[in-house]
Amino acid sequence: MRRYDRVMTSLAVAIGTARKLPVIRLDQLYHLPQTNWVPRPRDEFGQLRDTANAGDN
Repeated sequence: MRRYDRVMTSLAVAIGTARKLPVIRLDQLYHLPQTNWVPRPRDEFGQLRDTANAGDN
């Protein structure tokens, strides 16, 4: 993980903890797993994002 990613993850976790909110890593939802940053189809990403936002993950 790059330093920027670690800092942003740490910041997101700190904010989420302080606000009692879940932390959703959109980059993990947007890119297909086990690929070199290949994006998902737009509609598939939208469904994953909506599910994560609803707390149904």
